[in-house]
Amino acid sequence: MNDKIRLSIIVPVYNAEPYLERCLQSIYGQEYHDYEVILVDDGSTDASPVMCDNMSGQDSRFVTIHKSNGGVSSARNEGLEIAKGEYIMFLDSDDALLPCALEDIMETVSGEDIVICGYAEYRDGRHFKEVRPSRTYSLFILPQNEADVKRFFGEF
Repeated sequence: MNDKIRLSIIVPVYNAEPYLERCLQSIYGQEYHDYEVILVDDGSTDASPVMCDNMSGQDSRFVTIHKSNGGVSSARNEGLEIAKGEYIMFLDSDDALLPCALEDIMETVSGEDIVICGYAEYRDGRHFKEVRPSRTYSLFILPQNEADVKRFFGEF
């Protein structure tokens, strides 16, 4: 097996008990397996820290960091400190992935700086809207100014 991890998934967690299990299971059930998951408990006061520790105990690809509350950016930065992946993915603790999501994304990349993919939004368990793009894009150059951002993201 390759010693280099291809993808690091950083999940900031703060009082996410109602939906965290769904998020974790959606990562665990991926068809793509060359990843690590860094769960950053950002000072949760519910059962989220125990849920994170349980998942880390079940699968060595999952690691849990516990820190005092500092907000989502602080939690993401903490995860970046230990990430080993060639690519970084941020996933919110109330998100869930389709089983083929990581495989579809990682089949698209070959050295790009950023990958952009669409998603579906659900509210109260019902499909609310599709957010474009409908396919995965990969870019070699990050947008450098507002005109580049509009050029890249304006077509969605």
